[in-house]
Amino acid sequence: MTVLFSNLNMLCDVMWVFFDVGGVLIDVRGLFHYVAKGLGEKAGLDVQFLRERLLQHFRELKSGGVFKSVWELFYESFLLVAKEVKLDIDSAVELARLAADLHVEFFNKHARLYPDALPCLEALSRSGFKLGVISDADWEVLEREMERFKIDKYFEVIVTSSMVRKYKPDHRIFAEALKKAQCRPVESVYIGDSDVDLGSKQAGMIFILLDRGEKRVSEAVKSKADFIIHSLNTIPKILTRP
Repeated sequence: MTVLFSNLNMLCDVMWVFFDVGGVLIDVRGLFHYVAKGLGEKAGLDVQFLRERLLQHFRELKSGGVFKSVWELFYESFLLVAKEVKLDIDSAVELARLAADLHVEFFNKHARLYPDALPCLEALSRSGFKLGVISDADWEVLEREMERFKIDKYFEVIVTSSMVRKYKPDHRIFAEALKKAQCRPVESVYIGDSDVDLGSKQAGMIFILLDRGEKRVSEAVKSKADFIIHSLNTIPKILTRP
């Protein structure tokens, strides 16, 4: 746990705790491998090649300035791969739809709630904090997963990229959540696990970086985070109500 006690005073006014979902509350490791494996089996293409190319195109499209849903990002990412490997148009369209559908299937079959998620949510709720979600996931997928894991009842505000048509780190997705919560930025914290979550600081929120050791987070982001923790179990310990 990397928490400077001299910084704890900044948490005194916190009333709202916002969470990212993938990598924070729900374990989504293996998503791109799952999609690539399904495509590879169908098309006879190398899984590692597919994974790398899908991921690269996905990231480029996501940051390209024109908003597309996650389903659309998977669909269009494979169309670009299909062009690279010179698939015929009918096969390309069929497999692109499969890629998008496999991403949804992964969440239904393989996503798991982290063991520290529910105890954290319960402890914060008992202490009187209001909870929210700010996520890049498509709303339909997120809603289904939160209901499946029975955590939807904890959250009063949920904002997804598909609602505001902006992806993190755009500060506007965070600003929309604050608007819905009717709280000042200094009265809120955002718990995220990746570089894009630094956008919460641009919106004036307190940014808590959750580093589970599962992915690489840049040193620049680590240096700008207000706090770095390694488990959600830490959150109820540093957030207390008088």
